[in-house]
Amino acid sequence: MQIAGAIGSIAATSLAAVIAVVVLFGLGVLGISRYETARANGSRGLLNAVGAGAAFMVCLAIAVFGLYLIVVK
Repeated sequence: MQIAGAIGSIAATSLAAVIAVVVLFGLGVLGISRYETARANGSRGLLNAVGAGAAFMVCLAIAVFGLYLIVVK
């Protein structure tokens, strides 16, 4: 039964990571879209650009951490 519990734990963690990356990537794309809209309307839209960059950086961090776990173990 311990193996089934471990596999379930891995599946749940993987699902949570996938959902987090998809949501963060979507927020990054939304931030870029709002930044471009703000620039077209004559505003700076700096907060949107920073938010998009932060979302993409967290996506990258999650991906690199996942690769780290695969390589080290």
